[in-house]
Amino acid sequence: MVCSLTGSHLEQGVAVNLAASRRFVTWLWQQPEFQQSAHYSAKRVTQILYFLTEKYNSQWNHI
Repeated sequence: MVCSLTGSHLEQGVAVNLAASRRFVTWLWQQPEFQQSAHYSAKRVTQILYFLTEKYNSQWNHI
């Protein structure tokens, strides 16, 4: 995947763990864009996932 999902910068060497992945998936299912993604092509779903991943990670950049 294109993100660390941990709230830490990659250069800090933090690995993605199951709890972080679970938090991301839980958050992802709550996003309206993702809830409607079954209606779209694989290309569009990939774009949506990329956008939502960036949105999720941006929440951690302010901490």
